[in-house]
Amino acid sequence: MDSLSSPDSDTIRRRTSIVCWGSNVLLGGVADQIFYVALSWQLSQASSAATLGLTMTLNAVCRIAFLPIGGVAADRIGHKRMSILTESIRLTVFILGMCYLMLGFGSPDARFLILFAIFLGLADAFYLPSTSALIGEVEEYISLSSAVSARSLLQRGAFIIGPALGGKLIASSGLAITLGVAGLSCILSLLALFILRSAPPEKTTVEKASLLTDFSQGLKHVITGHSVFSAFLLIIITEFIFEGLFDVGVPLLVSSQGWDSNMLGSLLSLFGVGAAISALVTGKLFRGRLSMSFAFKTTCMFGVFILAMGLLSNQILVMACSIIAGLLCGASSIATNYVIFDNTSKEQLGRVSSMTALASNGTAPLSYMVVGFAAGKIGINMTFVIGGALLLSSVPIIWLMLQLRSNQRNTL
Repeated sequence: MDSLSSPDSDTIRRRTSIVCWGSNVLLGGVADQIFYVALSWQLSQASSAATLGLTMTLNAVCRIAFLPIGGVAADRIGHKRMSILTESIRLTVFILGMCYLMLGFGSPDARFLILFAIFLGLADAFYLPSTSALIGEVEEYISLSSAVSARSLLQRGAFIIGPALGGKLIASSGLAITLGVAGLSCILSLLALFILRSAPPEKTTVEKASLLTDFSQGLKHVITGHSVFSAFLLIIITEFIFEGLFDVGVPLLVSSQGWDSNMLGSLLSLFGVGAAISALVTGKLFRGRLSMSFAFKTTCMFGVFILAMGLLSNQILVMACSIIAGLLCGASSIATNYVIFDNTSKEQLGRVSSMTALASNGTAPLSYMVVGFAAGKIGINMTFVIGGALLLSSVPIIWLMLQLRSNQRNTL
């Protein structure tokens, strides 16, 4: 009788673990997006643009500065335990903020919001590596390519649901209720984490090493591993060009062409739709072929459509370029993440995930400044053309350099 019921029990456990893991990815991301939309809107209404910029910078600096420590802590404490701990801290911050405002202890002025942003930036530095590393907890239930694709799709979903929900809440109910809903999302995320089945962290000698030693081991894994190093290099290059062009460049491009805000929303939404479609199909269509070669090829093609957006003036064609760019960028992202996870042991996933987040987020401030400066000097259309050309030219060169590096190692 036990042998007959065992397959059903295994199926239920597998499905439950996958659903709980996916729920954590989606709900944790929704809570983040609700907060950041509420924060930016509240500051834009209650303070100056300079204060908004300072607040977002402080939040980003706190997150980036502590990401390496967050990765080491996740590997030491355990990815699930660290996720529960940091999600609980985020929940506490949201609830305290809601109570502070609802009970009339103060108003959502700039000082309150800056302090709030700093706390959430610090919490995210420990939350992001641990939740990213949770992919190792479901790897025995679902193929890695499917897990990476599902994670990408759920993250895209959070970027769609969170801002829309946050915008409606802050407009209709105020900041206190908005923080409460973000807290509710954290509660549901915590519930999913508690239900998620995972093995206890293995006791190894790494736990007795210093934080610097642990981090150095993760960094050594990134630098010495050919595939992982290639993936990180591609992430840095792609994110540097992408972040500035889409966060700063697209609004400037729309304005320079004389289009309205609907076109701005359409371009960004279509890019997101393309990335979401890519997340749905890439893992299935290219299973077994997700490699750095695939990532480099799709990134080169991504550069072509970035360049085209700067050359074209027809709205329909630019919109088509945006959705195709989303498809290609999404495919490249899935391939690079697959390579990183596939070539990293579960014991090092926290550290490597923190470095992945650092590579993705660390280039954004410089990218924003470069795109803004270039747009002022040579125009935003030419900035898009140069950005696309840089991807087209630099990616093949880097690929050849990495191949030469690999060949030299093999001959030694």
